[in-house]
Amino acid sequence: MKVRLRARYGLLAGMVALASLGGGCIDENTGTSLDPEGPPYILQVFVLDPTSEDASSPFVFPELVLTYGVHRNINVCPFNVMTGENDGACEAPLTCDTTSGSPTFRHCVMGGKQPISTHAVASTPVIRIVSKELLDGATLEQFACGCRAAGATGCPANGAWSTSFDDCSVCGDAAASAANESGQCLDVNADGVPDLTQLNAGVVELACGTRLPARLNLPGEGYYYPSGNQFPSSTLGWGGLGPAIVHMPSIELPTNTDCTIRVLDVVKDKDGNSFVPNPNHDALAMGGAITFHTEGCEAVETAPADGDEAPVDLASIDIILNVSVDEATAATAVTVTDSAGNPVEGEVTVDGGAISFTPAAELAPGEEYTVTVADTVTDSYGVACGGVEFTFTTEAA
Repeated sequence: MKVRLRARYGLLAGMVALASLGGGCIDENTGTSLDPEGPPYILQVFVLDPTSEDASSPFVFPELVLTYGVHRNINVCPFNVMTGENDGACEAPLTCDTTSGSPTFRHCVMGGKQPISTHAVASTPVIRIVSKELLDGATLEQFACGCRAAGATGCPANGAWSTSFDDCSVCGDAAASAANESGQCLDVNADGVPDLTQLNAGVVELACGTRLPARLNLPGEGYYYPSGNQFPSSTLGWGGLGPAIVHMPSIELPTNTDCTIRVLDVVKDKDGNSFVPNPNHDALAMGGAITFHTEGCEAVETAPADGDEAPVDLASIDIILNVSVDEATAATAVTVTDSAGNPVEGEVTVDGGAISFTPAAELAPGEEYTVTVADTVTDSYGVACGGVEFTFTTEAA
């Protein structure tokens, strides 16, 4: 089949990642309308999904998809915010929840009231877990110390991070003070709070079936966003909803696989309580575990592109997939043939998700070539990728 190319997301991931630089600079007591009573629980979970075309709200970023919980302003059934009309159509096997009594509270659901992402990004995943109340930052985040600044001394060899919001003495031999700059958290903008934060190890657990057994996050794989309420940010949209634990795994996830995520008991609220199941969501209707399904392994770009004209001395033919592929399965999967079906000799190299075919000699002028990548190629977890086929022509003599 012909390769189906789609644009990869970019803007949202950049905006969300930038929030980690400012996480410590947010006044967590400003502008919140949260419920501080009782133990914490998860209100919503969002994942990046590059196939989403949801335009149900002016605040919804199309690639940030609600995959657990509900929100009064998020609609993932086809919906017209200008007319308030909703045709109730959702892509199978999902159905539209039309029982909520409000056109601004409808979701494409599976098995009751469980919204789900079926194409969550696998290569650079971002998972945003929104808490119903503020959390104790000391149980889930670290802060960059002032000794990271130029000219500072006393930095420990293993890096300058502290689990204390007020005391970065790990950077020096004394508590933070005006006279002991190396004992202070990094605060370049002098707003009185740390500039850089990162998650502690073991805050969240992520699993993807048998392909990725339960995995605890490593230090720095995300950050805590301490401010927020149930209103979207004017700059980040749903990427600014909080308080949120944002998990950004440093590994790729297996494609076309159900994954689950949970917050561990080590994370506490201000009263020392660990997370409990959301009492407002029926366990059966919400599906129990927080689950999302990852995107399939597929090509997102080729060079030359399908139908392009290329020089006869083309250096390489490149196929870019959305995730890293297994080198052994890709090495013998690429064939290039001319219009008569004759094979072109060449060498295949693999670098992550990039498969390159280097012709052994110049191509013939004015000829059409067909490039095929067999569907035997798999991602790094052994999940099969879709087959790829495209054509290009060479310049006339």
